[in-house]
Amino acid sequence: MNNDMQAAVKIFRFVARLNSDFELLLHIMKSWAEEIEKELDFRVEASNLERVRENVVVRGGLDVVVPQPVEGREGGREGGREGQQVGGSLARPQEC
Repeated sequence: MNNDMQAAVKIFRFVARLNSDFELLLHIMKSWAEEIEKELDFRVEASNLERVRENVVVRGGLDVVVPQPVEGREGGREGGREGQQVGGSLARPQEC
């Protein structure tokens, strides 16, 4: 995916040199290329889940289910969810 995004940015850079109307699209593409890498890194997503749980369940006191990331996976692009006890009810993994 990273190679594809780099190639797309190069294409947009070339097109923007030919036509300055595409400079905004080049900027958008560069930003998206940076963000998509984070979105596909499940370690970042697991950290985000923990922050959501902390803010919504612990601090907010809401009785909601927040998926719990699976710990101990190798690499940044693997992950999953397990059930977690929240507010008196068991959260079961959802089928995707």
